[in-house]
Amino acid sequence: MITVNRNNNTDNFKMNYMLCIANMLTVLIAGLMLAACGSTPVHESRYASVQKQIKEAEAVKADEFAGGELYEAQKKFEDARKADKDGEREKALRLLKEAELHAQLAESQTMSARAQKVLDEVSMGLKTLQNELNR
Repeated sequence: MITVNRNNNTDNFKMNYMLCIANMLTVLIAGLMLAACGSTPVHESRYASVQKQIKEAEAVKADEFAGGELYEAQKKFEDARKADKDGEREKALRLLKEAELHAQLAESQTMSARAQKVLDEVSMGLKTLQNELNR
């Protein structure tokens, strides 16, 4: 005659059930923690830093020589604000970095174009002087 110990099977079932519940709770808590991290807004100092970079590009009149890059910087800055407001932190951070790079590029292109303009003027002046000397 085979005797089955029902208490042992019931205990095993209860133990497995409790482990399953514990695992589900762990996964749920981890998911909630990740969701909370993802929805933390971007710190205002990051916006201030990028906005300062855009202002510096505007200050050197980047709209004259690199208007497209300056526009992109401003647009991506605004898009980052919207993404952050919508809870898309990673997208906001990416857009802020892109805005910063566009502003830096606009400033660099402006400075380069201005330097080239001065160089062209100096070259023209030297040619004029050379022509005067050759007379």
